[in-house]
Amino acid sequence: MMTTAKVSTQVSGKQRRSNEQIIAVASVVLLAAIVLMLNFVAFRRYERWDLTSVGMFTLSPKSKEVLRELGDDVDIYLFLSRGEPSFDQIDEILKRVQARSSYAHVHYVDPEREEAEFRLLAQKFGILAAVSESGEVMADVAAVVARGDKHWDISRDDLIGFDLGPGQGQDEISLDTRAEQALLGALVQVSSGRATKLCLTEGHGEWGVKEDDERALSTFKFHLRHDNIEWESFETLGKTEVPEGCDAILVMGPTRAFAPAEAKLLADYVSHGGNLLLALDPIIEH
Repeated sequence: MMTTAKVSTQVSGKQRRSNEQIIAVASVVLLAAIVLMLNFVAFRRYERWDLTSVGMFTLSPKSKEVLRELGDDVDIYLFLSRGEPSFDQIDEILKRVQARSSYAHVHYVDPEREEAEFRLLAQKFGILAAVSESGEVMADVAAVVARGDKHWDISRDDLIGFDLGPGQGQDEISLDTRAEQALLGALVQVSSGRATKLCLTEGHGEWGVKEDDERALSTFKFHLRHDNIEWESFETLGKTEVPEGCDAILVMGPTRAFAPAEAKLLADYVSHGGNLLLALDPIIEH
């Protein structure tokens, strides 16, 4: 009887160990399956978490909507050195932009380290660059957003700003990154926006935007070159309507008076909701 009981105990022990091994193997398989499922879900529904106290890197609902509606590839070129204080913050926002849309592609081009590539892109997008006294290559834009043959430049001032926080002194400057707002505007412009059309009158000695104009607004036009503006000059004499698509009419310092019919043309344009800027030189009485 003792021998039978001992054999029974040994068999029971083997079955228990076998069951434990099966359970252990099943647990490993189940855990691996859960990990694979989580990885699959994470790949399909990628999300980056913002752990900053003020939600500094959380994209706004408007940004998410614009990124969700992108239907074509958009390239974002960042021309900042990784050593710049603001690089990490802008990089985090760009990563969130890429995570929200598979159509958004970010390219990092350091003007110093990738000088050859930068010069090719500068020529392609019409970017001006200069070399500082220390030999550092500086670009007049910090980023370019491009889609097909359309592109939008983002200046350094639009991308990065330094503000004095409340109660802070002159030596306590906090970094205020406006990257999301600037990138959002650029994405809208290249994907759906059109250029703002400014129409300038001519024929009365006004300032003009043509290179051969006697009074040319070359400097003014140069400083607005990143604002996606289309310029058009037109004569008002003998016209019954302004050029099609004008968002605003500029009368810049005329030296001769407008005829009554010309003045009425502009007045009618304004009365129907048009925008008119009159930049008149002062009259000095002797």
